[in-house]
Amino acid sequence: MNHMLDKILNTKVVSIVVAVWMAFHIYIALQGDLIWQVFATLSLIGVVSYTLDSASSRKLLMVFGLGFLATTSEFLYHISQGAAPGTEGLPPAPGIVLWVVISLWVIVAGTATYTGLIKSES
Repeated sequence: MNHMLDKILNTKVVSIVVAVWMAFHIYIALQGDLIWQVFATLSLIGVVSYTLDSASSRKLLMVFGLGFLATTSEFLYHISQGAAPGTEGLPPAPGIVLWVVISLWVIVAGTATYTGLIKSES
């Protein structure tokens, strides 16, 4: 199981997921006349994270994860106040589920050496 965990929490894999997730949001932003440049910047930072050593990449992923967590909590707050997924600027329900899963995945990958899930890479 530890070998599988190493693959799931691999910084290269998670960095590419972040880059693709943010690139997908460029497409969404362009469809709705939203500001796409933020997502382009975040996507490029995801690509840069791919090129870094694992320890540096984990630090960057931890920051991404915290930002994603803030975004996810905003979605969940609006839902708790009665907003329906897919309305009032909220993503549809599958999108919210993906935000939650990716946010948690990125945070766990970013903190994996601190939490002992994987051995230190330094």
